[in-house]
Amino acid sequence: MTGALTQPIPGPRPEDSATTRLEKTLVREIASGKWPVGALLPSETELCEQTGLSRYAIRQVVGRLTRIGLVSKQQGIGTTVLRSTPAPSYVQTMGTFADLSQYARGTELVVTEKQQIAAEGQICELLSCAPGEKVLRLSGVRYLGDQERVAIAIVAIYVASRYSKLRGLTARPKTPVHSLIEQTYDVQITRVEQDIHGALIIGTNATTLDVADGSAGLFIVRRYYLNSELVEVTTGLHPAERFSYSMAFALSSSNSV
Repeated sequence: MTGALTQPIPGPRPEDSATTRLEKTLVREIASGKWPVGALLPSETELCEQTGLSRYAIRQVVGRLTRIGLVSKQQGIGTTVLRSTPAPSYVQTMGTFADLSQYARGTELVVTEKQQIAAEGQICELLSCAPGEKVLRLSGVRYLGDQERVAIAIVAIYVASRYSKLRGLTARPKTPVHSLIEQTYDVQITRVEQDIHGALIIGTNATTLDVADGSAGLFIVRRYYLNSELVEVTTGLHPAERFSYSMAFALSSSNSV
């Protein structure tokens, strides 16, 4: 037996479910040092006996602790504590177009390369343009806006040539590029399309994002339009363990079922 919970399931707020209370107990005890880094948490069987919860419920709790970077579960070994506090991560919440600007303010983009290129191959497909068409490409890494400097995305931004002479564009832009386009050319973006794909992070991308080679990731593509004209495309490769995406939809009464 590896040990027992200090308080199997305390009963704080009545609205908390049993699994939530167990999760909070484990997080608190890991932070306090009861389960130090490298230690094994109690097994599923032990936690079931101590809490009265099912194996499925215990796995849910351990899964949540794994997603926030506190523990790692390995078959035949058990659940090992990796760190005393949750790993830094970023949750992007989208409800309105303005939330895109909030994302830029809550993180830091470091531009490592800026150049005019002639589109070809996959870039033509991405931009829906003819081969040889000139575009401005910005490449860089986006970090959490804190002192830990944790990379949350490898970023590429493509701007149509006629909108590429942007005022206020620096190596660490505080204003989103689509806003710089609006300010420089006195226009207003009218539509944004977004695609989200699952991806594997391999090679130099894994090194840049400081994740294991072959880790799961999210690849997000956004296309910004001025009426029917495509003026900007952004791509971001995010480590799944460090980035999540949340959307909210407001439904009018006419859309109610």
